[in-house]
Amino acid sequence: MSSKCPQVADTAGARSALDELLAVENAPPLDFDQPTLYRLVERIDATPLFAHYYAFCFHMRDEVWGPDDLLTFAADQGLKGVKCHLHIGGRGALYVLSPERRRSLGARARELGLRWHVEVSSTQERDLARAVAVATDLDAESIRCYPRYSGRVSEILPRVIEDLRRFRRELDPAGRFRLTVEQHEDLTSREMIQLVESVDDPRITLLFDFTNMIVVGERPVDALAVQAPWVTDVHLADTRILPDRGGWARLGCRSGTGDIPLARLLAELLLLGEDMPQVQAIGLEEEVNYFAPACRFPDDSPDPVIPPRKPSTTAPLPNLPAPLVRANEYRYALEQVVWVRDLLDRMRGLAKAALGEPTAMPTPDGEQPRTPWRHIPTSSI
Repeated sequence: MSSKCPQVADTAGARSALDELLAVENAPPLDFDQPTLYRLVERIDATPLFAHYYAFCFHMRDEVWGPDDLLTFAADQGLKGVKCHLHIGGRGALYVLSPERRRSLGARARELGLRWHVEVSSTQERDLARAVAVATDLDAESIRCYPRYSGRVSEILPRVIEDLRRFRRELDPAGRFRLTVEQHEDLTSREMIQLVESVDDPRITLLFDFTNMIVVGERPVDALAVQAPWVTDVHLADTRILPDRGGWARLGCRSGTGDIPLARLLAELLLLGEDMPQVQAIGLEEEVNYFAPACRFPDDSPDPVIPPRKPSTTAPLPNLPAPLVRANEYRYALEQVVWVRDLLDRMRGLAKAALGEPTAMPTPDGEQPRTPWRHIPTSSI
């Protein structure tokens, strides 16, 4: 972003510029009456940005970083907390650390004014029980999970529903932790809604990932429209959308260079909740070169089979030394923080100007963030 900041006081022009920033092809513009504009400004001022472990996956896998380093990064960047997986980090993983060491990490987070969120890649009882133990030691406020079952969708959904009910009934009966369920590259948004509506527990909610719906053939704005009533947490990333065997794959890229309507999704998520913000945490999950193949296809049966498959992953560029891989990863994560804040600053400035409040508007250097989806046929996803 340039340091040049011309004054913007034309309310109609600012409203038009805000509409353009948030425009998505074949999606209606957001309805910005005056109370909504005020709410957007207030929510932007308090955006709960979190560091996310996967933005540093090579640091963690190589055991160069541990959970404590994520706290340091979050504190240095003025973020609100950290989202960290139980099993990432080898010998330094949260699950491997002693309870005493985890409690010291919880104490350090409190000293820094940061919040812990724990993540686990399963809904099974043994994995959620481990997550509860770790989250208790850290004094965390939430646990993220997602289903990993294979089989027909009609068989998977009841298993997951029972897992979620057992979590509340046996593992966390007092409701200490918010359990968030992520759409993770196999179930559709409507199937995710079936899970949480069947459980019907206000402390069991959805985590909205900006990119995971692609591989089940959904557009991000459409997926959010379905999931919105239940979303309390977010993973923010960008991706390029690639054709794959009649469906759609995704390849992670730097924020602002891919096909995801980041500005529109951020605005809609921040506006959720009338009196209080519904979204409690937005994890900054930059994942350059993360690849996920298509999982659902247009010709699927009404009750398709989800096959067993390996987790999607990020591959380092070939012949690149590990220290350089990690240096690039750190730079990408840092630049995502800057890019997201610049986007929020621009959105806030336009909203204030649309309210008739003169404000200094940052002028982007070079190309503006492009309106996503323009080069992707709407009929094909």
